[in-house]
Parts: sequence; structure tokens; C-alpha cells
Amino acid sequence: MITLCTEGIRHDLDDFFKLSFPGEVEPHHPYLVVTVIQATDRIVIHAETRRKDVLLYPDDTVVLKQWPGKWRSDVFQFTVGQLKAELAKKGG
Repeated sequence: MITLCTEGIRHDLDDFFKLSFPGEVEPHHPYLVVTVIQATDRIVIHAETRRKDVLLYPDDTVVLKQWPGKWRSDVFQFTVGQLKAELAKKGG
């Protein structure tokens, strides 16, 4: 079993989802999509710059995303399912 340890990563998503949707393509701050290949116990990180590509992964897939704040940048962790739910709330 593989455990993803994400110390220092934020999980409080309210502010992140309120402020983090400037556009569809975000080349400077890609979504880091974490997939696990069970047969080999390998973790693969996919850097996706288009939100629509992230939404193609299974709902339980872990995603890391940098939020470029005014005074500092934070990294947040959420799942594809949480992203889909937030987009549904925003009508997109």
C-alpha cells in the first residue's frame, strides 16, 4: 500500500475554490495529478495545464494545485471529485 504524505499542503479548500479559477488554461501553475500504478507500486505525477484534462481522471484521484497568493503561494490538495463538485456549484 502506498501512502501519499503531503506535509505542508493545505486541505482547507473554501478560499482556494473561491479564488482559484481564473481561466481554463493555467500553464504557470499546473494541476499536479497523482496516480498510482498498483501493479508496480509506482506513483506518477502528471502536470496538467487544462482543467478539462484533469476532469478526465477518476473522482478519487488526488490533485495538488499551487495558488499564487498576493504575499505567498500555497499548495492545496483535493480530489477530482471535489473539483467537479465545485465546478457544478459555479455552473461550469
